[in-house]
Amino acid sequence: MEPTTQTQGSGNGNGVVIGMTMPPDPEWSPEVVEIGESIVNLTIAQCAQLSIYLDEVHGIKCSNGVPEPKQEIHGPDPNAVPEQTEFAVILDGYDADKKIGLIKTYRELTSLGLKEAKDFIENGAGKPIKEGLAHGEAIILKTKLEAAGARCSVK
Repeated sequence: MEPTTQTQGSGNGNGVVIGMTMPPDPEWSPEVVEIGESIVNLTIAQCAQLSIYLDEVHGIKCSNGVPEPKQEIHGPDPNAVPEQTEFAVILDGYDADKKIGLIKTYRELTSLGLKEAKDFIENGAGKPIKEGLAHGEAIILKTKLEAAGARCSVK
C-alpha cells in the first residue's frame, strides 16, 4: 500500500507537499524493514556519525524535534557571564597527622624543594596550589591532594 501525500496550493497537483499520511495497516517493503532494523541497532556514536554523513554528503539535516534557536542579529548578550575555562586549586587546610605525606605529594606535583613545599603546606591556607588549569586537571589535582590529607577547593 502506498503512502498518500497532502498538498497545499494550486489544484493542478503542483502544490507544496505539507505532509505524508500512511494507511492504517501499511505493508513495509523488505528494504525499508532492513534499513529500519539497521538504524535501531546503531550505537550512539554510530548515530552521530550517520547524522554527520547525511549532512555533509547528502545535505540532509537530522532533526531531534527541537527547533533551533534563532541567530542573534546584534551579537552576544552583553549581560551573559562568560564560561570559566581556567581553574585554580586552593589549599584550604590539611590533616596534621598526614602532613609529611602531603608535603611529599605536593613536591611530586609541583617539583618544588622540600623547604618550599613544607612552607607552603604550613602557611598556604587560602592560597592557590596551581592556577590556569583545565577543569579536569584541577579535579585530578584536588583528588590527589585530598588523598594525601589536604582539604582543597577548585575555583
